[in-house]
Amino acid sequence: MRLSLLYPVKILLYYTALLLLIIAPACQCKKDNSVTPPPRPEPPKDIYLVTAIRVNNIPKDSLVYNDKHQVTERWDYNPTYRIWQNYIAYTYNQEGYVSMARYYNENDNTIRSLSQKDSVAWNADRFIIYTTFYRELGNEISGYDTLNYLQTNNQRMLTLVGTKDTISIVVGVAVLYKQYQYNGKDITQFQDINWYHVYNGEPELLSNTFDLAYLPLENPLFPQVSKNPLLFRTIGGDNFPYPSDNYYPYLLSEHLTAAFTYKTDNVPPKICPITYKMYDTTQYPQTQSIPGINKTIAYTYKVIKAD
Repeated sequence: MRLSLLYPVKILLYYTALLLLIIAPACQCKKDNSVTPPPRPEPPKDIYLVTAIRVNNIPKDSLVYNDKHQVTERWDYNPTYRIWQNYIAYTYNQEGYVSMARYYNENDNTIRSLSQKDSVAWNADRFIIYTTFYRELGNEISGYDTLNYLQTNNQRMLTLVGTKDTISIVVGVAVLYKQYQYNGKDITQFQDINWYHVYNGEPELLSNTFDLAYLPLENPLFPQVSKNPLLFRTIGGDNFPYPSDNYYPYLLSEHLTAAFTYKTDNVPPKICPITYKMYDTTQYPQTQSIPGINKTIAYTYKVIKAD
């Protein structure tokens, strides 16, 4: 009697265990398949390309782009005739880095002449510029030059123009260089050093130093200047291609500059905070005001709408 009662119980336990074995993998599979879906990608953003820069309401740079958003022409403003006149045309290699620059002059805004051509060779820690000079409206070669005192870091950012070694000049010796120091892709210090010792004279030092701090906002100019050190130097006023004593290192970094300290010879350092006015609903500057050096920078953009 007792055995007959136990037998159905064993059968019931057996089928219960079998059912659990069948259900458990199914539950486990269901658990594995319930993966949280990845977040949706952000919608494409409009692209803002700087097409013109003005300083104190006077045009400084005009930029023309190709369909890869690379600057193909940089125009120079002639304040006497109030026209955009001379310009530089840029060519790029397959990696997107500048490979050639041609310098054109426009006489009376009607006749274009090639005055100079720079071919750029990139090495591990520097780039070399091979220059050809032209005359007769670019129809004849007038000379050649090679500039190899241009050092870069491992991100191909320009670090040194010139040399810290003493060089001979016609009337004596000199040390002439411009140096950029970085934190990531932001310039933390720019120095322009010009030390001269004329024969039978006293040594003379002329220097300009900028120490810079940054905001977390991106600089819309950086994608263009980061792969084109020739454009980098031109926009930065780095005595290139024409002599200048106005420097703009605060326009060249990955992020917008919050403030900088400016030091020059025999003058107390100036702390220069920067105030920005943004375009509505964007993080792109319309103007940046620097009262410490009496400058206001204004930008014009070409906006490429996202698809």
